[in-house]
Amino acid sequence: MTADLTERLDLGLDLRLEAAFRAEFGRPPAVAWHVPGTVTLLADGALRLTVAAPWGTAAARGAGDGDAIELALADRPGERERLTAGEAAGGGGPDWARAGLRAARAGAMLLVRPELPPGTGAGTGSATQAAIRLCLAHEQGLAGQQGLPAGQGFSAGQGFSGEQGLPGEQRLPAGQRLPGGHSQAGGHSQAGGQRLPGGHSQAGGQPPGPGGGLAAGCAVAGCATADGGTVDGGTVDGTTAGGITAGGRTGGCGLTGDRQLPLDLAAAGMRLVLIDPRMRAAPRPAPAERSPIEAALEALSVGDIIGLGPMLTAAHHELRAALPAARSAAEAAADDVQHGAVQAALRGGAAGARMIADGPGRPACALAFADQLPAVRAEVSAWFAGQGLRPPRLLTFTPSPGPRRLSISSH
Repeated sequence: MTADLTERLDLGLDLRLEAAFRAEFGRPPAVAWHVPGTVTLLADGALRLTVAAPWGTAAARGAGDGDAIELALADRPGERERLTAGEAAGGGGPDWARAGLRAARAGAMLLVRPELPPGTGAGTGSATQAAIRLCLAHEQGLAGQQGLPAGQGFSAGQGFSGEQGLPGEQRLPAGQRLPGGHSQAGGHSQAGGQRLPGGHSQAGGQPPGPGGGLAAGCAVAGCATADGGTVDGGTVDGTTAGGITAGGRTGGCGLTGDRQLPLDLAAAGMRLVLIDPRMRAAPRPAPAERSPIEAALEALSVGDIIGLGPMLTAAHHELRAALPAARSAAEAAADDVQHGAVQAALRGGAAGARMIADGPGRPACALAFADQLPAVRAEVSAWFAGQGLRPPRLLTFTPSPGPRRLSISSH
């Protein structure tokens, strides 16, 4: 296997990541994970309705020399960060990896490959921290006990564990309840594994999907932690992206009441579109949002996907009105472009659209029928061109499965 394989897009991600690891460190990795980014559709305080995006971060780990941690990005070969396991566990390391490195207990070689730049709208920062944490935790048999990004709690090597909660969800005190009668630790949501339309089961058994993982075509309702720091901009312990956290446990309580809901956009003839203006400004947390999560959960439980559209738009206008008046001219300009992208998507026929908080970016997300996508794209692109701006990055997707362990050859 040679370094040339790292650019072979016809090969699987596992082979390309393994080739890149070998090229960087001269040996094969022991374990590798892919963690998807997440997009928050709606929020009500700490409660989030999220979906997993197809894009995220892959990371691979090999045995280190002594207690040394060597960390590299796949697109920056030869540029390694070096620190001890003790420094990593104590909060050392670069901002983009710090929360994940807290899981370090021994030396390791780590190669990290984000699939999108931070600020694109898919929670790259959160996925990166979670992928690092999983690789380190797997060595200790703790993968099921680490905080991960939305919809993605784990049992080691397998994927989703219904007892661990969603990566990035705040662990609430026993007995505290989510809207719709969904309880936290101390009681399962929808007792006895009651099933939703489309065959998606509730907590009380493992959620559907490969390896017991988050299934494609699902949304997840859970509570995001607020450990502090900026959104997707490098926090201490609890990196958040759009309200989803890839940080550690909060208060030692497990979250067992997360609700996995059917969101089969393909069957409904609909898609989500991320709009990245490619503008970056100072990272900041999202303003407090009070969207009608309970109404959204009820709508999704009966397959009313189109009803999410107006809720997305309403959330956008609420957040737009809540932006701080005292901000720099550059920040205000980036916010105006974000708002313009939302308005253009709606003019193009989107069923709903909203701004997204994703670290340094000012992205937006739109919900549209598939046959309306060309018009939405054309209107958004035309608006950017009319403003003299570079073309936006437009990414169309449906909800994807949760994290997965990648296959690594034994030689």
